[in-house]
Amino acid sequence: MKKVLRYSLLLTALTLVMASCQKDDTDMDDIIAEYQVEPVEVELDFSALTEAPDVPVTDENDSAFNDYVENSPWNKVIGIAFDGDNATVSGSVPGVMVRQQGAHLTIMNISGPVKFVVSGKTNNGSLKFYGDKRFQVLLSGAEITNPNGAAINNQGGKTMSCWLTARSTVCRTVRIMLWSTRRTRKVRSSARDRSSLVAMAN
Repeated sequence: MKKVLRYSLLLTALTLVMASCQKDDTDMDDIIAEYQVEPVEVELDFSALTEAPDVPVTDENDSAFNDYVENSPWNKVIGIAFDGDNATVSGSVPGVMVRQQGAHLTIMNISGPVKFVVSGKTNNGSLKFYGDKRFQVLLSGAEITNPNGAAINNQGGKTMSCWLTARSTVCRTVRIMLWSTRRTRKVRSSARDRSSLVAMAN
């Protein structure tokens, strides 16, 4: 009895499905034609690009005032001197916290515009920054190599400006941001083992 009931229910379901099916005579060609786009020739302009000089904003009420490093006093200074597998941190700024493991430094900045003056040499070190305040890294003859990741890594929510006072080498750099007036450009290394970026001061 159960078997007969099961087959009866299945037959009823199939009948309902077949009854609901209708033949669709929609002309798809007309629908496709509505979305066709005629090809257009594009002419590329290879003429020289000219830009107006970027003049720093001097009005403190302007929304772009803080975008210019020229408008920051940078009077809060922290010194970082690498020496092999170690590093020495000098200076004290309220709101700047440094966690150190050998020559690997993790820095939290909630103080505001701070300048970090970096010097010395390490073959196993790095700088990683966190915080919601912009800051400046001044490379003064620094040679930083990190065999396991980024030599300089900005994880903060604000801009890092990088300035050079002498020949500096940053090896295995995943991301370093070089400041040029108001613009920030990223330089990425592509070597698989130990890539290097040698930055020369102007």
